[in-house]
Amino acid sequence: MTIQESLKNWAKDAVDVFNPLSQTTSTQFYLQSPLDQITAPVDTLVLGINPGSNGERSILSPEQFLEGNKNWEERFPSTEEGTHVSPKWAKYFGNGHFMLCGDQDRHNNSIDDNKKTVWSNLTPFATPEASKLSKDHLINGVPVTVELIQILNPKRIILLTTEGFDYIEKYANTNIERRPLVKDVTTNKIIEIGTIAGIPTIQLPHPSGNWGFPKHFLPMIVQLHKLHAVDDEIKPIEEVATKIKNQLRRIAVI
Repeated sequence: MTIQESLKNWAKDAVDVFNPLSQTTSTQFYLQSPLDQITAPVDTLVLGINPGSNGERSILSPEQFLEGNKNWEERFPSTEEGTHVSPKWAKYFGNGHFMLCGDQDRHNNSIDDNKKTVWSNLTPFATPEASKLSKDHLINGVPVTVELIQILNPKRIILLTTEGFDYIEKYANTNIERRPLVKDVTTNKIIEIGTIAGIPTIQLPHPSGNWGFPKHFLPMIVQLHKLHAVDDEIKPIEEVATKIKNQLRRIAVI
């Protein structure tokens, strides 16, 4: 079975659950980047907590669900390489983009290639704030996202929520490792690395809130996390955590 066939089967099962839940909870649901273009394992899967909007109920076909956010292509005003992110997408997508690569400019052959980088959420239900998600949204949404992880088989996962590991541990039956790296002493937010189903994962604060960490610190941590998978070999998590911490210890205020 091809990845696209697996995604179509996954989407059919997903909407069978999400359509009635959308009606009973009066919340819209949708994916972010399109999945109907995926033909091979992806490089990076970026997972926020939820779409962060306030829509009405949804009734989606599997095909419509796989098409993703109908406004996804508006995140940049142009398809040209180097185009700066659109202002209305700057808070979540723009800040998340900066965390991953250090800028908010379009990179068509890497992070902004929909076939290489998938942007999605732990639950597809759209609420104005993550705190508005119900237990039913999480119970039903998180396991479906874990199934998506297994289909996409990304080289690495970026969790843009400090509750990502917690929710996956609580609501999905999958193997997880996690190790804290650093904590911001003002906000108490923690950056962690780990694995989800054996896939190297880093967990960062959500980009729409108060990061706690200095702006240029987060892209550096993401780049150091690439030590976790080198030449398709996944390094032990303790070894990677130690290497990253050793790099950070070399930095001193002068």
